[in-house]
Amino acid sequence: GLQLRSTDGGAHWACIPREQDVILGRIASAGEDAIGAGEFGTLERLPRGIPPGRRGELRGVPPDLYLFDVWSDADGVIGVAVGLGGAVVRSEDGGATWSRVAVPFERDLFGVGGSGARVVVSGEGGLIALSEDAGRTFRRIDSPIATVTLTDVEFADKEQVHVVGSRGIVLRSDDGGATFRVARGGGGS
Repeated sequence: GLQLRSTDGGAHWACIPREQDVILGRIASAGEDAIGAGEFGTLERLPRGIPPGRRGELRGVPPDLYLFDVWSDADGVIGVAVGLGGAVVRSEDGGATWSRVAVPFERDLFGVGGSGARVVVSGEGGLIALSEDAGRTFRRIDSPIATVTLTDVEFADKEQVHVVGSRGIVLRSDDGGATFRVARGGGGS
């Protein structure tokens, strides 16, 4: 649950105490704020990115859910978080409430990223799934790598998406996440 803050571009850091000791997995921009995700269903909205955050309410998921990553749209209104056992939760109110999204897979998910209405999630066994409705529904995408865990998703713009994973794997999509190819690692070019 360690949180550090810098006010001078990273030259110096100060520890920010937390009320609850939890492992935090990721912090992501959410408009002018940020959202942090972690164990025990932690999804906190941090005003202007500064702790302490306001914890979101989970609906339809166990309270001990472990979340690894979170993404928010540019306005900070829509959010998607991913975690163990194929858990995908979504918020439409800036992170005040989060509800489970039914998905056609149960593998652990470690990465989520998006641009506009497109959201991509990634996870164990090379799992990649795409939503074209801002995280309401997902469909599996054929992955060129089925033997490694894919840990993060980043959109460079609305069309170019990168997914990274273990063993130095980098996958690239030039069509907003509809198809991926190996950009580096795993014997690809």
